[in-house]
Amino acid sequence: MRDPKWRSLSAKAKAAHTGRQRLDEIDRQLERLSDESKAVLDLLPTKPAANIETVVAHLKVVERLLAPEEDDQVYGMVARAVRDLKLLTARP
Repeated sequence: MRDPKWRSLSAKAKAAHTGRQRLDEIDRQLERLSDESKAVLDLLPTKPAANIETVVAHLKVVERLLAPEEDDQVYGMVARAVRDLKLLTARP
């Protein structure tokens, strides 16, 4: 139910209020996704890798979690490490 003063608000004020509500909703969704992400990461194995294939798998997870637009150099380094390790393990 809307505030009784809602009808007295200008269209601009109503739009700002509605926009703020939408941003609050997005913020709650991001918080929920962050919590879910942390929970999933907590389930990942923490013991050292026993082989190169496991290292590649771990780096693939890191590659998926990194946003290229946040740090393209780090993302590129991880992507190259995954590629290089795959090539090294594929050699006879």
